[in-house]
Amino acid sequence: MRQENLKDAAQILATILHHPLDIEGASEAQVSLLGAVLRYNPKAAETSDLSKILQSFTKYPEPTETLIQELELLSKDLSA
Repeated sequence: MRQENLKDAAQILATILHHPLDIEGASEAQVSLLGAVLRYNPKAAETSDLSKILQSFTKYPEPTETLIQELELLSKDLSA
């Protein structure tokens, strides 16, 4: 059961990280969270895709809350 939970959690996290996001002003039409993190440049932090994604999180709190709840459920499943 534990191994199955780990596989499920890994699949969900991979989906979250790779899911294309439509972020206004991003360097790509569809940028993923993982792509934004990998391309993050601290010298251009304010204009980075990661910064734009984080701004989107605050601009649209309902989807952000859903993501947080999903991550909390994953954490509980893996802790059990």
